Amino acid sequence: VMDRGMSGDKNRRILQRAGGQYILGEKLRGNRLSEQALNRRGRFKVVAENLHVKEVHVGEGSARRRYVIAYNPQQAEHDRITRENILQRIDCELQSLNKLNRKKKNKAQCNILTHPSMGRYVKELKSGKLKIDKAKVRQEEKLDGKYLLSTSDSGLSAEDIAQFALLNFDAAA
Repeated sequence: VMDRGMSGDKNRRILQRAGGQYILGEKLRGNRLSEQALNRRGRFKVVAENLHVKEVHVGEGSARRRYVIAYNPQQAEHDRITRENILQRIDCELQSLNKLNRKKKNKAQCNILTHPSMGRYVKELKSGKLKIDKAKVRQEEKLDGKYLLSTSDSGLSAEDIAQFALLNFDAAA
């Protein structure tokens, strides 16, 4: 098992060349294959109160990958509350910043745009004002409580993969 920072194609090839099987935690954002996996339709199977799983495959032939999407409803609620708090903070910041009516960005605007948690929800209008990007908010809502795993092991069930990975990732964190 490796974490999300080690899930590149080069690492996958090394593991498979050595004859090993892997379970990798995948990044939810910024990866075309991950986005395809997350967008696949299908129902989640309830494994436990805090674990629902769905198995999907992306690609064809030798490029085909097996993914397991793990969903934790309690984590989804936590993610929703966290996002709402961030959006409230952004809204307060933007109300005061946008009153200034400047075309040129100031330091406070730059700080919001580049902030690790706030920046993903903000977009700049042609007027120079900042606004909450509602499309980004909807995209983030779809990721609430989800973890994406990929594996080369065809013998393990989706449930076993999710339980094994979540136990090991939690212990490593």
